Amino acid sequence: MADPQTAVANQLRNIESKTGKSFAQLCALIEKSGLSKVGEQRKC
Repeated sequence: MADPQTAVANQLRNIESKTGKSFAQLCALIEKSGLSKVGEQRKC
């Protein structure tokens, strides 16, 4: 079983490869959207 740090690193790597955006870029987009609920954020 992987340690938590490795698991988070793998998740971030997967997110970046699937979206083509860095985690920081995605956070900025979500913040800019003004959406506050997770369900709304996932749909955008």
